[in-house]
Amino acid sequence: PPRKEIAKVALGSEHRVAWEHIDNVFELLERLKKDAIQIVALENGVGAQDIDRFGPIGPNALLLGNEVDGIERSLLDQCDTLVEIDAWSQAIAQCLCRGGHRSVCSHAFIALK
Repeated sequence: PPRKEIAKVALGSEHRVAWEHIDNVFELLERLKKDAIQIVALENGVGAQDIDRFGPIGPNALLLGNEVDGIERSLLDQCDTLVEIDAWSQAIAQCLCRGGHRSVCSHAFIALK
C-alpha cells in the first residue's frame, strides 16, 4: 500500500493493518532474526513441510512470494522454515480467489495458536 491494485481487493483493510515500506528485505530479515523472530516462508519445494504439521515456536514472520515466480533462492536461504500448502488445499484456495493461498495459510497459522 498505497496501491490501487491492493485497495481494490483489500476492501479497506489496508487502512487497518500496520505496514511499512522496506527497501532491503535482507536487512529486515536480519533485524527480525536479531529480535528472535522465526522466519517462515510459504513456498513449495524441497525441504518444505506441510503447513498442517508446522508448529511455530515463539513469534514468527511469514514470508510470501510472487504468485508466479515464488520466493527467490537467496531469500529462502535466510528463512528458518519452509512450509507448503498441500495440493488439496491449493485447489480449494485457487477456487476461492487469487489470494486464496494467503487466506488458507493465515487460517492455518491462526489455528495453530
